[in-house]
Amino acid sequence: MQVALVRQAQVALVQVALVQVALVQQAQVALEQQAQVALEQQAQVALEQQAQVLGLPLQPLPTKDACSAPRSVLH
Repeated sequence: MQVALVRQAQVALVQVALVQVALVQQAQVALEQQAQVALEQQAQVALEQQAQVLGLPLQPLPTKDACSAPRSVLH
């Protein structure tokens, strides 16, 4: 009886560990996506600033959402 309980506890701990690993992986993916968005925004701002300094028109970067209306990049 005690051996069966120990085995069930071991299985439960392995399942908990697997869930924790999955959660960590999901968090890592979310952080990578946020970092990518932040880098894209920083690059866009840098391009806008360079265009303003040089007095050049700047075309908006293509958006991932094909349904979105074109937006003015230089304000």
